[in-house]
Amino acid sequence: MPGPKKTPLEVKDKRGTLRPDRTPIVQLAHRLPRVSEAGTPADLGPIATEAWSRIVERAGDWIAISDHDALRMLCQAIEFHTDLTARISADGPIMYTDKGYAYANPAVGMRASQEDSIRKWMATLGLTAADRASLGIKMVEGQTAIERYASKHQAATGKVGHRAG
Repeated sequence: MPGPKKTPLEVKDKRGTLRPDRTPIVQLAHRLPRVSEAGTPADLGPIATEAWSRIVERAGDWIAISDHDALRMLCQAIEFHTDLTARISADGPIMYTDKGYAYANPAVGMRASQEDSIRKWMATLGLTAADRASLGIKMVEGQTAIERYASKHQAATGKVGHRAG
């Protein structure tokens, strides 16, 4: 049975329930180089290279160079997952023997296993809100979607708030 669900730090901060005494603080003597400074590995395929670029663009602020191999394995797992999905689309989820007996396509089970592997690598690198909370990474937007809408509304109409307020 899984443990209690962890609330992301950004949600606790918005609610005002973030307790600084329970937030892990790690101070390094010097800044670790980021994986974004290392460049894309040459041994990645086209899908893995695109995944690398997308992840580094969004999470390059906290993924250190020491996580280079973990990120490379995540990107390779994403490419393999894509290949398995293409294979299942081409062959179908059910295959037949030469005598007409049906059996499950082995790629379906391999894809499910690959999805578990991808989730684990993503958790290791803190790529979901819950994982960032457990790692102590806090990401707070400068403006929420509602605040952006309100500022656009104010700029367009010159009015603050809405007519009921």
